[in-house]
Amino acid sequence: MPLLKFVVTNKKMKKVIFYICAFILLSGCAQQYLNTHLPIVKMPTKAFQVNNLTKKQQSLLMIQFQPNHWRFIQTNALGAPIARMVLTNKGWRNDGFIMPNSQSKLLFTALINDLYPQENFFNIQQKNGVFYWGKTHWQVQHNKNIEINFTNMQYQLTTMEFK
Repeated sequence: MPLLKFVVTNKKMKKVIFYICAFILLSGCAQQYLNTHLPIVKMPTKAFQVNNLTKKQQSLLMIQFQPNHWRFIQTNALGAPIARMVLTNKGWRNDGFIMPNSQSKLLFTALINDLYPQENFFNIQQKNGVFYWGKTHWQVQHNKNIEINFTNMQYQLTTMEFK
């Protein structure tokens, strides 16, 4: 019991507890919410072959469109997951036990911005063909494929058709 009285009466400890509680509350507010609701997409899935031109690696990206969330699953050539993320009206969240992959999250954000530019989910700014999202910027080019060029990474995405 004397220890409990010490914690409550000690002014420094009260400040520490206050700052810990404030940090916990404010960190919950730091999540990025979408500017708009996810639109209904007629196709249930989209698939892309992703070529990381910088690292010379290939992967497969599947996007599953569901009414309240969109699931992004990126796997390597052997089928092992590289990234699994879900986009909801509250923003991005990890899906499953895969480690967070910030490069894939940026790729997914740029791709969604390119596929649905009228929605502008993340308040992405554009100037002279360059897209800006916080400190990150990229360019998108369309030939046969979608090419997304970040400062330090270059991707080429080819749409895959299901038959």
